Amino acid sequence: MQLKNISYSYKELFSFKRKNIFKDLNLKFEENKIYLITAPNGYGKTTLLKIMAGFLIPDKGDVIVNNHLLKNFNPRLVYIVYNYTRRFYWQLTVKENIDFFSGIYHFSYNLNDFEMASDTLMMDRQFINKKFGQLSNGNMMKANLLLCFLSKSKIWLLDEPFVLLDEKSSECLSKILKEEKKQRTIIIASASLKEKEIADEIVYLEKL
Repeated sequence: MQLKNISYSYKELFSFKRKNIFKDLNLKFEENKIYLITAPNGYGKTTLLKIMAGFLIPDKGDVIVNNHLLKNFNPRLVYIVYNYTRRFYWQLTVKENIDFFSGIYHFSYNLNDFEMASDTLMMDRQFINKKFGQLSNGNMMKANLLLCFLSKSKIWLLDEPFVLLDEKSSECLSKILKEEKKQRTIIIASASLKEKEIADEIVYLEKL
């Protein structure tokens, strides 16, 4: 993945002015690596991930994936995990949500894939069959990560994936990501530097 001359701004509330978040930003992310994008809160980390996923269109510049211009969200190429509480339907179980969104995103999985991924994330089977709205915040995050793992996208964009996990689950996720980078590019956005232990490269965002 490559970002070429990315500029992005938004209109400030109660003002005719636009606030610049990025200006002529150039970044390149290689395969089989874990990247950590870090900066204090409010510097645009999540916004950058949304641009990289095709959720937001930059004012200027291009997002290139596999030598092709990324024009919109394509989960078969790039999958993003963010805003964990709003991604799933709260009245559906985790399994029902997985089935629904795998259909929407046009990827398939088998029962063995599902069980292996959920076991790896240390998701008890009782959580899988619970309604999403009944889960703890940590298990909501795991449910979102589960869908990401099943997507098998070549690029994973993860927004603060460790922040809600307990120590044992964090260790588990670290092992998963270090193994999965053999098959894809993993980009983590976090205000914390604790993820640097698993990162191959660190990108520091600067405020304009």
